Amino acid sequence: MLGEVSGTTFSVGHGGDLTIRNTPIASNRLFSTHQFFDGRASNLVDLALKPLFNPTEMGAKDMHSVLSYLEANSSKYGTQFKSEPALERANTLKVKQSLAAFLMTRQVGNTLGQRVLFDRVTASDESRTDIKQYSLNLAGIKRGAALFRGKASCISCHAGPNLSDESFHHTGLAGLDIGVGPGRDLGRLGVTARASDRFAFKTPSLVGIPMSPPYFHNGSGSSLTDVVNKYNAGPANGVANSDPLMSPLGLSSAETKDLVSFLMSLGIK
Repeated sequence: MLGEVSGTTFSVGHGGDLTIRNTPIASNRLFSTHQFFDGRASNLVDLALKPLFNPTEMGAKDMHSVLSYLEANSSKYGTQFKSEPALERANTLKVKQSLAAFLMTRQVGNTLGQRVLFDRVTASDESRTDIKQYSLNLAGIKRGAALFRGKASCISCHAGPNLSDESFHHTGLAGLDIGVGPGRDLGRLGVTARASDRFAFKTPSLVGIPMSPPYFHNGSGSSLTDVVNKYNAGPANGVANSDPLMSPLGLSSAETKDLVSFLMSLGIK
């Protein structure tokens, strides 16, 4: 199985405080045009730096303090990072380039699920038995892929090689619009200030998704079955202005199981 996340509902920052959102998967960021659930970063450098200076996450005051820390821990990070004023600008660039370069290496692809979805199943895929350890079989995965493309219409948003449209949607699903008052997570609205972006969050990549529970921006999806059940039910009663694409799916229990099987296969090479 593939994937790289904290595995907890919220991550713990440097001071012991919890982050306000679930940590999205770190793989394949190179192929993403927007980073974070609210899209506040547009490139890998921004993606790498914003957590450094977030007071809840790593809490660095400025780049000088980052370089001073790296210099003081040169046995771990090397001697190329110096905090002297004359070198600070050049070494700031090194930090940015190093973090971005590392993120470029975190790539996952050509999973079994992707091969099934894009009709690239091989003879070895047809005969493999190791997927039984995950209670999966290729026939069920294929049925799930057909649902993903068809009846469930997941591919309307989870499209392309990274299985994300790189856009933002207000799904209106039960348990996602939580909190009250000034602490409520308004999603993309906090970046754009557009009323239409209220409660809209970025479509996450599904590549490697089995290894990144819990799900959704607030971690309210405990499992892939839970996620599919929420989408199957459609927008919660009383939720206004959810995405026009959102409606109950009408999946049977057998179809739900097949769709979950397909999603599981997106974490298997």
